[in-house]
Amino acid sequence: MTAYAVMGASSVMLPGLPDLAWAPASCFVVGALGWLWWTARGRGAAPGDALALAGLGLLLLAVRVVALYPWLRLPAPAVYLGGGFLQTAALALLTVVLAVVGRRDLVAAEPGVS
Repeated sequence: MTAYAVMGASSVMLPGLPDLAWAPASCFVVGALGWLWWTARGRGAAPGDALALAGLGLLLLAVRVVALYPWLRLPAPAVYLGGGFLQTAALALLTVVLAVVGRRDLVAAEPGVS
């Protein structure tokens, strides 16, 4: 629901530059950072949670790249492209971090798995 609210607000604020991937990717970045912060404070999480988030991150990263690609050939504002590239980098970094944390959690839960 948050992604829909953010997307609606961005459509109203920037009607000339619709970007359907911006809101879900932003919500994922905030949610993943919140999840990492929550688990770093010692709160429990299931071993597969990080890998599930990493999978979602991969899907959103693909959507973000596909949504950003057509704008590379057009004269778009530098702030728009810079924000898209920054968001893409944040998605990629968080996806890698979540995959590493997920693997670590699975190995800790099942010591025989490597």
